[in-house]
Amino acid sequence: MAFIERKNPVVLNIKLTSKGRELLSEGELDFKYYAIGDSEIDYEFNKKIIANPNVSEYTTSNSSILRAADKNADLISFIPKNLSGDPYSELTNVPSTVYSVENQVESLGFFTDNNTKFITDSNHVKQPDAYIDMETVSGSPHTTLYKNELTYGTSGEEPAVGDILFVQFSPTTNTTGSTFTLNKDYPQPNLFYKITAVGTGTLASGSVNISVDRNLPDFRNILNPDVHARAMIYYNEISFSGDTILSISPTDYLDESVLNFLENSQCPTIVFPYWNMSIIFTEEIAGVLAGNLKYTQFKSRTFGGFISYIQNQAPTLKKLGVIHYTNSSPANVYGEGFLQDTPTVDIPTIMWHKSPTKTLGITLSPIGGQQLLADLNLYYYELADSEEFVVGKMFPDLKIFVIEDQELLFAMSYKSNRSWTLPDYTANTGAINSEYTTSGNTVFISYILIPAQPTGQTYSQAIHCNYVKKINLGQVDPYIQEVSLNFPNIDYFKFLTSEPFIMGSDGTGYTASKIHALVQIVSNTSFDTFDDVTPDSTQWKQLDITPQVTGYTATTSFLLTPANLTSVVFKISLLQYAVFSSYDLSYLDYPGDTEEDKLIFGDVTYFFGNVATDIKAEVYTTDIDINLSLNEFNSSTNLTWDGIETVYISEIGIYDNNTPKNLVAIGKLNDPVAKDSRIARTIVFALDF
Repeated sequence: MAFIERKNPVVLNIKLTSKGRELLSEGELDFKYYAIGDSEIDYEFNKKIIANPNVSEYTTSNSSILRAADKNADLISFIPKNLSGDPYSELTNVPSTVYSVENQVESLGFFTDNNTKFITDSNHVKQPDAYIDMETVSGSPHTTLYKNELTYGTSGEEPAVGDILFVQFSPTTNTTGSTFTLNKDYPQPNLFYKITAVGTGTLASGSVNISVDRNLPDFRNILNPDVHARAMIYYNEISFSGDTILSISPTDYLDESVLNFLENSQCPTIVFPYWNMSIIFTEEIAGVLAGNLKYTQFKSRTFGGFISYIQNQAPTLKKLGVIHYTNSSPANVYGEGFLQDTPTVDIPTIMWHKSPTKTLGITLSPIGGQQLLADLNLYYYELADSEEFVVGKMFPDLKIFVIEDQELLFAMSYKSNRSWTLPDYTANTGAINSEYTTSGNTVFISYILIPAQPTGQTYSQAIHCNYVKKINLGQVDPYIQEVSLNFPNIDYFKFLTSEPFIMGSDGTGYTASKIHALVQIVSNTSFDTFDDVTPDSTQWKQLDITPQVTGYTATTSFLLTPANLTSVVFKISLLQYAVFSSYDLSYLDYPGDTEEDKLIFGDVTYFFGNVATDIKAEVYTTDIDINLSLNEFNSSTNLTWDGIETVYISEIGIYDNNTPKNLVAIGKLNDPVAKDSRIARTIVFALDF
């Protein structure tokens, strides 16, 4: 008894030919016919190999087929369906399927070892081996950078005007050493400055004098001469040195060369080692005066449209941060998107007030199910911390993270002068005001903590709290009203310390000796709705409300405690609003409107953290099954075939309905497969899109 040998399906991936790509670009690609070939089979030569007594277990199936990566030649010999010799068989069904592929991407960013160790190679840092003698930091914008003798040699680069200086401050603990690490259990400020001048000396020779964009802390009286703050120098704009030097501007979301085939053909495939961040402003920051540089001059201004776009062209948030993977390389590191809720975003240097413990850093991840921005037909996940406090959104298909929490944005901004977030609060007038009317008024409220007063033991002034409250005052005279401000959660002040920064203290967190309320009353006359009412950045006022703290003493040694701030309801009487002090950002040495070379809030370039995620891609395939029955496809037009022996399939071509037919796709097998009247085969071939 004889048995029919039914082989498992041969699965073959095919690709478009140059003609196929041309027709696809013109919208005229179609699949009408297929042809089976054996162009690379030399039957006579294989007979000689088989006949060699010194060669064992060799068949034509052992032949190797060279497959061109791009262009393939046409088929020159065919295995026709029947003896009529017509090589083309009609495709009766061309189905399409879709499936997902998944992979994992290693964590990319500025940290390693569970985000506790800085990466200090030349692809991340310009010069990692410097430090500042804390006792010489005197509250001015001038300081001396010293060479870290323990590690110097990673780079010979010197600081230059425009570079970004990163300093890991600790008033009482030496942060230098053979490795640059973060102790999460020892939360301390990590601040960025822009170098504005380079004076005498060189780092290579031991020390160099520099100036930065604003005042440094004043630690002359910490009484510990051996405290050194580790410092690193970063390029102001993103650069990467691999097989080549590539650089881009700070806010480019996508480099057009990535989409340009002609440029891609000469563009090296490089995995950039970190992510980038653009903080986009579409409103003025409180305290910016008429003569200051405006948000319309920020480098991030070109992305102002994104804030409107991502909020369905009805933005309620006027400041957003976008964490994005920007580069000039065609390397498709993150596929077509993030896999569901797998991404994590680590920001190791931030003191996050909602952290459950007094530890440095915040980890963000998606929570809940996918949600839809209906007008954009765009899915997102809410982005939240470990306690599920939502700070923004993660868009898996756009492959971006959007930071919406206004305080977190400021803690991540170089110019804010703080790497800690300030707590939210409640504010109200205690009155039930009528519905909004253009003849009424609105009051805006925030606050600012003033650093400790003792000379030589304090950080310099940092930006105000960016959680700004808005209260409808109705038509009642605003100047007879009173605003109550209250901090309901003492734990949110966990990083506020009441110990002066002197020898013997642990040196963690930040200090404050005063709290000022920031206030602005705005007439509704020019605004149609309550949502439209906005403050004028030049008209903010401040009032010292520290005397309302229980136990307050007007001495230079007084320091606020978490209990001080949360055990009182601060009262802000608007009766004296006219004599409140004006508020501005002069303490940050905020630049004038012609000083665009100075550090500003829109200058953030790097995302100073790490991103890890699984990725996905949706693969759309045209899957075609060809059944080769026993009595079909058993002969060949190959000039070396003897008319008797088994034929071997090495290739399949797909043709259109043109006259003459165009070869629009082709697939070649690694190893030929046999076909004769004893063998029925099924060939499955797929074309990916």
